[in-house]
Amino acid sequence: MTTHTLYAPGARLPAAPSRTQSRARTAISHVFRAALLFMVLSAYFGLLPAVQAQKLSTLHAFTAGADGAYPESNLVRGRDGNFYGTATFGGNNNNLNSSGTVFSLTPSGVSTTLYAFTGGADGATPSGLVEGPDGNFYGTTTYGGSGSGANGSGTVFRITPRGTLTTLYLFTGGSDGKNPNASLVLGNDGNLYGTTSYGAGGSGTVFRVTGTGTLTTLYAFTGGADGASPDSSLVLGNDGNLYGTTSYRGGGNGTVFRITGTGTLTTLYTFTGGTDGASPEAALLLGSDGNLYGTTYAGGTGNGTVFRITGTGTLTTLYTFTGGVDGGSPDASLVLGRDGNLYGTTQYGGSSSNGNSGNGSTGNGTVFRLTPGGTLTTLYAFTGGTDGAFPRAALVQDSYGNFYSTTEIGGINTNGLGNGTVYILRTWTAASVAAGPDGKTRVLWDKNDGSTTLWTINPDGTTAAFSGVFGPFQGWTAKAISVDPQNNTHILWTNVDGRMTLWTLDANNQLTGNFPVFGPYDGWTAVGIASGANGYTHILWDNSDGRMTPWTLDTNNQLTGSFPIYGPFDGWTAQSISVSPNGSTHILWDNVDGRMTPWTLDTNSQLTGNTPVYGPYPGWTAKSIASSSDNSTHILWDNSDGRMTPWTLDTNNQLTGSFPVFGPFDGWSAIGIAEGPDGSSRILWDNVDGRMTPWTLTPNNQLTGNFPIYGPY
Repeated sequence: MTTHTLYAPGARLPAAPSRTQSRARTAISHVFRAALLFMVLSAYFGLLPAVQAQKLSTLHAFTAGADGAYPESNLVRGRDGNFYGTATFGGNNNNLNSSGTVFSLTPSGVSTTLYAFTGGADGATPSGLVEGPDGNFYGTTTYGGSGSGANGSGTVFRITPRGTLTTLYLFTGGSDGKNPNASLVLGNDGNLYGTTSYGAGGSGTVFRVTGTGTLTTLYAFTGGADGASPDSSLVLGNDGNLYGTTSYRGGGNGTVFRITGTGTLTTLYTFTGGTDGASPEAALLLGSDGNLYGTTYAGGTGNGTVFRITGTGTLTTLYTFTGGVDGGSPDASLVLGRDGNLYGTTQYGGSSSNGNSGNGSTGNGTVFRLTPGGTLTTLYAFTGGTDGAFPRAALVQDSYGNFYSTTEIGGINTNGLGNGTVYILRTWTAASVAAGPDGKTRVLWDKNDGSTTLWTINPDGTTAAFSGVFGPFQGWTAKAISVDPQNNTHILWTNVDGRMTLWTLDANNQLTGNFPVFGPYDGWTAVGIASGANGYTHILWDNSDGRMTPWTLDTNNQLTGSFPIYGPFDGWTAQSISVSPNGSTHILWDNVDGRMTPWTLDTNSQLTGNTPVYGPYPGWTAKSIASSSDNSTHILWDNSDGRMTPWTLDTNNQLTGSFPVFGPFDGWSAIGIAEGPDGSSRILWDNVDGRMTPWTLTPNNQLTGNFPIYGPY
């Protein structure tokens, strides 16, 4: 990159709308102001899209080596606080075609392979786990056991938290069934109950197995009115009976059934394949109201449904998926959230990129929330990249409201598809940091429902003030903050459809002034914000094709000046923006290969000075840029292993001073940097579990003062 080749001013973005909204009056509390903002913007701009930008982090990406590949089943939270799960392939001999693994995972993402199946008597292709009263885990394998690999009929096993596996039962494929494809459930009598997809006439069974391996077939499906292929786990009802689903009814659309502990089966509902859905492939959920909730993989409009069914068989369709941004083909059971809503995943839909369910749905899958009244919000749409694709497992919620689960593919791309991931979808996330002339640090928190709150932290690390919670505003994310010379805080909100709005909070964290909405602009996202010495606000826009444009807003949040478009530059992303006291704007560019280049723009947003390229540095990402009182800039580098280093660049963008490396710190990422009035740097650390800590570095980049840890929330 050079000054000559990188300067490519182009046509402007579409003219920004001139309409602004009514000002909230001084006497109105900030809570009412936030409500007023939501009502006004909703009325004028319709801020109610289906998709919300959420904070999803990949905790582990499977390699198809010793850790396995293609995790399809639910995670289990052990009594030790760790998660336990299975991968259907990989493990033994570091071969993707191997027979699967059992693994444990800490909440911060440290994975340990507990057992790798051989495909022999120990089984192959494990399903999900359940924790027993003895602290051990119990599960099934779909294949192996009485035959080699796919020729076997499956097993039931017990495994200790340290990885000692005992095969309790080997299916024969006869009257005992064949190919168990779902997790076991613990009954009130201390025994385990499960299903096989085939065997005993070909249509599957329900069985009971003791902790010592004695198996009893409770029911063998005929493939007639009672259904066929019970592919999902059973659920224990309040009446002590077990409830489940079959994927088919002979050649039909599946059933919901109840079965007693002695094997008496009652078909509660038979799906028609119409608006009620077809092919329920996931386990039912027992709701707090005593009803059962479930999903169908197909039917409705062809992309599946969510339903409620009473104990007597009255079924109500709560939601019908379209296969678009709301998702399609839910293949996992629902979970009841701490807020009383239902949460789940769809295998497809969410975006128009890769993936095709074969029933009209494309995309890589979603995470969604559904109210008891049937209002659905898409919380996250998978991209098929490092975040994964095709989520087929249920969510697990921790005590802080965070959700954990797996995707079948995506993550590390070693085979053209990726091998699957474990991810966390967090509730509250520390999103941005800024420092004001008063020497206090501001931290912006973003919640996964479109809410935000602003913290003010004293120089000694103690909290000075809270703004209260603004929102939720569906579809919006509080992305970044800056502080102007009057100690006003500016909050950059972005919408998934490409819109942006700017809020101003006064020194008392009260909402004030205008908040116009700009956009949407196809492919563009507002990614950064900075405040100048003149009180103007600078917004950095990044385009997915490698272009960038800087905006300047006056003290009334009105667009002013020029905003040339630079790029596109293949592989480069405009990452962060800062403004020096002399009025220069600094743009941090980051490349996917670990390179970085800093740009300097003059007061007319024209490129000036040197644009050296640093790197590549494998594993490192240039995350954030900040301007100091002496017009130098500071670059925050973050490593994927939990390390961080701060750089100082002089006014010619040349590296100067010391740049110590801090870490690694397990589960932590350095996400933002800000400069205080005394020349010190503020570093914002974020943990995958939702914790946050602010650091202060001296002008020589040495750690100083207190750094309390807040959260998780």
